Amino acid sequence: MSTKTSCKKAREEFKSTESKFLKCKVQSSKSQRIEPCYPIKKLRAFFTAKMISGILNCRCEKCSQKYPEVRESAEAIQGKENESYISVFAFLYKLKRLQLIHKFLSNKYTDQGLSNPEFIQKHFINSSHDCILSEQDFNDLFESSDYWEYQEFFRFFIPALPYSHRLRHRSIPNDQLLPFNIIRKIGEGGYSVVYEAFMLDGYHDFQGITDGRVAIKQYSDTLAARKDCDKEMINNVRCDHPRIMPLQAAIDHRGTYMHIYPFAEDCLQTMLKKDPPKRYKDNPEHVWEEFMGLLSAVHHIHANTEATIGYHFDLKPHNILLYRGKWTITDLGLAHHKAFKASETAPSATTRKIGNDEYGPPERPIVNRSYDIFSLGAIGCDVLVWSTEGADALAKFRDPGRRSEKIIPGETKEILYNFYNDDEQTQDLKPAVQILLQGTIIEGGLLGEVSSILQDMLSYDRQKRPTAKVCEIRFAKALGLEVPADEPLPVTNLEVQNGTLQVPGPIVRAGRLSQSGPAHDVFPVVSSDSTGITLAFPTFNNKDSGYDPSEGDARNPNEASSSATDHSKESPRPAISLELSYIGSGEPVNTMGVPDSL
Repeated sequence: MSTKTSCKKAREEFKSTESKFLKCKVQSSKSQRIEPCYPIKKLRAFFTAKMISGILNCRCEKCSQKYPEVRESAEAIQGKENESYISVFAFLYKLKRLQLIHKFLSNKYTDQGLSNPEFIQKHFINSSHDCILSEQDFNDLFESSDYWEYQEFFRFFIPALPYSHRLRHRSIPNDQLLPFNIIRKIGEGGYSVVYEAFMLDGYHDFQGITDGRVAIKQYSDTLAARKDCDKEMINNVRCDHPRIMPLQAAIDHRGTYMHIYPFAEDCLQTMLKKDPPKRYKDNPEHVWEEFMGLLSAVHHIHANTEATIGYHFDLKPHNILLYRGKWTITDLGLAHHKAFKASETAPSATTRKIGNDEYGPPERPIVNRSYDIFSLGAIGCDVLVWSTEGADALAKFRDPGRRSEKIIPGETKEILYNFYNDDEQTQDLKPAVQILLQGTIIEGGLLGEVSSILQDMLSYDRQKRPTAKVCEIRFAKALGLEVPADEPLPVTNLEVQNGTLQVPGPIVRAGRLSQSGPAHDVFPVVSSDSTGITLAFPTFNNKDSGYDPSEGDARNPNEASSSATDHSKESPRPAISLELSYIGSGEPVNTMGVPDSL
């Protein structure tokens, strides 16, 4: 490289190329600014090893006097993806202080370190949370007292958002720029606004995002933003499922709290406004396979741990996205988890605020996980009309005549798109809903079975609504698919050993089933794990059990029932019926057992 190319021409090329660098749009609650920046991949493409080597070894009169000690290699400056000095080199080059490059290399002040608030606060004592690098530290580090140069620093050192930190809230200092360009607003709700954006290449390793396109969810309520942001982040931690939109980052910047998600191809709400695509018209089973996927996600929310009970509480077409070709649930902002207490008669009941009235069930103010089942059943009715008759028919099904006002204790709201008549005594579905479901059930086939499941999901009595897992199993059977692996299996021929009873499966509660119905004895849990539960099993006499030796064991092994038998004595022990509440059950979700009188 000639002397002219090494310094003067290289500087001219850099100056002309600056205008071609990407720009980063910064969104805040008060203002929107577009700031020029210098993405590291662009700098790496410009400052090749050959150019760096030529600049450092330039022997023109000006350079030889200014950079007498610079002998670092181009390879060391380019470094690796997680430890490089390209931004450092470019910034010093712009400041005309390349003689300082050895200082950064020897102290390992890398590109990544100088953009990381934790690194700065560890190495520079004057920096604070709001300012990643104080002016005093900047002056000491770069031998400069120029405020313009200080401001320029932040255009080179932009924070990265690694996927490994997705479930940890990060506060980005005010002076830093954000590594994405906001393009347009794509949605707005009561608690947030959603924007389409593009991540700057080289500042993230998000999963499933190849073109950098993301959705930025900004929380609207400035007073409760941090609380809402953290709650949704925690809910995402608990609900990692293929049919739930995966959180990529949780951050706040200049008083604005944000979540970053993958960008979805479409939303069910907008899909329902257009006639279904050909793949759904020609193959209706595809529609219900997608719906079955939503049930799998809801079951995961309801019962993803043994210690907690989960709820979504805001299921509606707006919150079902088409992501990577699959129907996927989003918006866990109102989702809730509570500790499971086996001693409670209704362990999943709660008075937590719910967010969706339009697709919500009639009960208030105490609700449980069956709330989500009703909501999904109501969405299923929309999908049934849409997939068979088209968007115009769905618009008629949603006719305003089905809307009604209803006073809810403690609040006044309009219940839109009601599925039940206003007369609570009759407990009848609206005529349009009855005609839809009953007519399709009579027709039979796949859609007849679908309508039967939806009708059960819309039961007025929440105790009669099936669980998400039971619905998923029924859909799998109707579609001829393999039944989900974690289907509760019948439990039979259990043995009492040393005063304990071992029951396989994800059981969370067990009791003796009385003739009146619910269990009147709850057996203490000795231990439990993913394979089953061990119960302290008391002794019952023949009178307690209702056992008649002349009848033998009349149980149908295909029914969801269980018996406990002690073979340690010569004569058979009376069979005891158990009520076993499985993870994912309602009130209870899945009752195993038969009356004592059998």
